[in-house]
Amino acid sequence: MTVGTESEMKPTISHDEEQQVFVATLPDHGQVGSLRYEVDTITMTIVSTVVNPNFNGRGYAAMLAQAAFEHAREQHWQVVPQCSYIDTFLSRNPQYGDLVVD
Repeated sequence: MTVGTESEMKPTISHDEEQQVFVATLPDHGQVGSLRYEVDTITMTIVSTVVNPNFNGRGYAAMLAQAAFEHAREQHWQVVPQCSYIDTFLSRNPQYGDLVVD
């Protein structure tokens, strides 16, 4: 049996609509990141994206952002990025640019 290294592990991304948060979790590590947002009618404001420093550089913030943008698209929402990471994400993922408003 081959076991993947920790760097190859992909987190589970869950969404708590009531708390307005996407959460990344890893087995044996628990929560390793989160993306918080607020909704006002048809606008999702992404407030913060945080990843545990021990897990930086593994793409977890991008996975959280992708989940948030996909959810916004499904709900027909526009997105207001207040979190500085989202600018980086959008520069690498221009397919979500049509959702962004100032």
